[in-house]
Amino acid sequence: MSSFGTLLGPTFNIRNYKARIVANILGIDLATTPSFEMGVDNKTPEFLAKFPAGKAPVFEGVDGFLLSDSTAISFYVAMQSPDSDKLLGYTNQERAKILQYAFFAESELMPAGSKVFHVLFGLIPLVQPTYENAEKELARFLGVLDTLVGEKAFLVGDRITMADIDVACNLVLIYKQYLTAEDRSQYKNLTRYLTDMVSQPAFKEVIGEVVYCVERRKPSPPAAN
Repeated sequence: MSSFGTLLGPTFNIRNYKARIVANILGIDLATTPSFEMGVDNKTPEFLAKFPAGKAPVFEGVDGFLLSDSTAISFYVAMQSPDSDKLLGYTNQERAKILQYAFFAESELMPAGSKVFHVLFGLIPLVQPTYENAEKELARFLGVLDTLVGEKAFLVGDRITMADIDVACNLVLIYKQYLTAEDRSQYKNLTRYLTDMVSQPAFKEVIGEVVYCVERRKPSPPAAN
């Protein structure tokens, strides 16, 4: 089977994972770019002519179709399969719920996590009150998810859907780099759920072994004037 298109971007990236997990589950041949280098390949004139925002991952179909945004790409990849409803929902209610979780992951969980990680990784300077507020916001959204998950195996229905793929991928970095064992004890439902998700073969083949955080890195103090 020949690939219907290429996912352009670093392969070890939570935004890149989603479409590849979809492809694994539905048996779709999706080409990737393991050697893609952010800051280099996404800045070339050729890339920017097709994707002016310069962000990745992006998708280029063999038919010339261009698409950006990791969630849009993962939905489009799923649509290539006659079994797409398995991931995108069998009923209008399932589809709406799946979109609800996808929007929550992208518009609430991901931005909250980014505010914390930008400080932890030294991308922006530490401003203590702002950082503490970011941590509280992230904790609130994790608590919401913990409640929504409850004792369920899947977020929507009785199988893995795009809701699970989107939410789980956005949780991976949080669990690998931020939530210690003490933190995780506050989110027992969510921790059990994510552990089950990343143990699924379709996830594991893409993400690899997910080792949870042992000791959280500390943000660097602001430079002295």
